Amino acid sequence: MFIDVLGVLLIPALLAGVVAGMFGLGGGVVMVPAIYFVLTHMGVGAELAMSMSVATSLLAIVVTGLSSALAHARLENIDFVLLKRWLLPLLCGAVVGSALVARYRTPALITFFGVFLWLVALMNVLVQRRAKPSGNVHSHNPFLNRLTLPLVFGIGCVAALAGVGGGTLSVPLLKSLGRDTHKAIGTSAAMGLALAFAASLNVLVFSAEDEGIPRGALGLFYLPALIVILPCTVLLAPVGAYLGKRMPAAVLDKLFVALLLLVGTRMVLSSFQVVG
Repeated sequence: MFIDVLGVLLIPALLAGVVAGMFGLGGGVVMVPAIYFVLTHMGVGAELAMSMSVATSLLAIVVTGLSSALAHARLENIDFVLLKRWLLPLLCGAVVGSALVARYRTPALITFFGVFLWLVALMNVLVQRRAKPSGNVHSHNPFLNRLTLPLVFGIGCVAALAGVGGGTLSVPLLKSLGRDTHKAIGTSAAMGLALAFAASLNVLVFSAEDEGIPRGALGLFYLPALIVILPCTVLLAPVGAYLGKRMPAAVLDKLFVALLLLVGTRMVLSSFQVVG
């Protein structure tokens, strides 16, 4: 069994590590669909497989996020004052989102993940079109400042539902509030660690009992996948960061958007097959 899991997950796990380092993400956008398709291939029901994929990805992000957050802390890339102010709504959102993952088995979660990837792709396209070759730091947005706490709650909830670290949402918000790119990515990494820890703990405590859980799983956490994912993501993240520095930004952006659209479409089509 483990050899089969290793064979299917190895390349996506390596890719997740590179993606995490290259784009400052937790790798969940790659690993959730990879784990999902492995589990469904093993005969696990689609709704249960999706909940397990999200939960397993969140637990993986706890480990990879710790490594990333510590590295950014050493580089002084984390705004701890802002993080302290945002921590409560972030954790509350993560608890709400993970409670839905823990208790409900529905194809809507599969559709949600696919649509989430589409929206992230759209956000990236819009950011690329608005980007200007200027070194100026974004000015503070008073209107946005008043909405930050509800937005942070939403980031925690959506990230927990999708099994991601939330960097695709928190980095643009942080940059809009005047943080430079390095501060935004570092603070986002710390946020991802916090929300993934809270969400994973919540899933562990409140998961419903399910029939059809495959061997090697602890509740909704599929441990064989973690054994493959964690070494790959930890070891390959520095490689991704290096490649990100070397490759043209425009090429990276286009590849990332294409990946999001492709995987998102595949997940949405999969959810329709479940409903049908």
